[in-house]
Amino acid sequence: MTATAALDQKRGLVRSLISPHPLGESLPALYQEDDFTQRFVSAFDAALAPIFASLDNLPAYLDPWLAPEDFLEWLGGWFGIVLDESWSTARRRALVSRAFEFYRLRGTAGGLKEQVEVLTGGSVDLRRPRPGHGRRPGYDQPGQAGRAGHGGQTGPCHT
Repeated sequence: MTATAALDQKRGLVRSLISPHPLGESLPALYQEDDFTQRFVSAFDAALAPIFASLDNLPAYLDPWLAPEDFLEWLGGWFGIVLDESWSTARRRALVSRAFEFYRLRGTAGGLKEQVEVLTGGSVDLRRPRPGHGRRPGYDQPGQAGRAGHGGQTGPCHT
């Protein structure tokens, strides 16, 4: 079965779905009394009913925990997230639901920790080095100007 065929089975024309906004009722009185016009317009009601149902449930489509599975990738795309198809649906939903928070924490150690935990499904023990430990000799610390003789470069001078 192709992806398009699978999508057609999930959303599309639903024969038993009744339109919450029948077009025939919004026609002028002259056409509301005409049987042919009512039958003709009812065909549009059948086609528009799934659209109205989707719009009425739009908040559910935008919630990663309630959205249909095939919408998760679309939601993730808003945040530039690529979801792996081998992941479970719960894991994919968790990642998309935390995407906004990840952007808020972007560039921080805590943000990286949370992203790795969600992506791997494990826990991360974050240890920060004590001040002065973990420095490599010959390298400037962030925010410090380069040493004399290095031409403003950070790192060891190879002359």
